[in-house]
Amino acid sequence: MRDGALKLALRGPSIDGLAHTALIKLLAKRLVFSRRTTEMIHGDASRLKRALCSDLSFTELKNRLEDALRC
Repeated sequence: MRDGALKLALRGPSIDGLAHTALIKLLAKRLVFSRRTTEMIHGDASRLKRALCSDLSFTELKNRLEDALRC
């Protein structure tokens, strides 16, 4: 994490939303939450992406991120 942002590298192409799908799959798997409650809210044409996970509080998401980064 840097400046409150998580930096990830994805191998999926940014064609037809495949990068979005790959990002959500990765986050859901590592942070243990439902992909159905997650959506991309920014970054369709940008390398900077923002995701919204509606079933976790900010504190819970932050704790899960910190735990995942320790592994």
